[in-house]
Amino acid sequence: ANFGMAAGANAVNLLLKGLSGITFSGYSGKTVYYMDIHDAIEHRHVDLDEVTLFEQLGFCFGRVRSSYEPDCEIQRGRIKRIY
Repeated sequence: ANFGMAAGANAVNLLLKGLSGITFSGYSGKTVYYMDIHDAIEHRHVDLDEVTLFEQLGFCFGRVRSSYEPDCEIQRGRIKRIY
């Protein structure tokens, strides 16, 4: 299974328990986490360089593709993590 399948299955479980106006936010074991839909929705900024990268792989975001030329450099020291 993957996160999408788990999210869908647990969203159905929340509905079966009579919960609405909420969104699934995660799970651990048999515990399903949810939050108010208004608290979950937030404006997120998109990195246009990342969009261009995925457009080069064939994804379509409804705009004209532009070229993507990454800058490459050797990584030294600790690995930078974004997660």
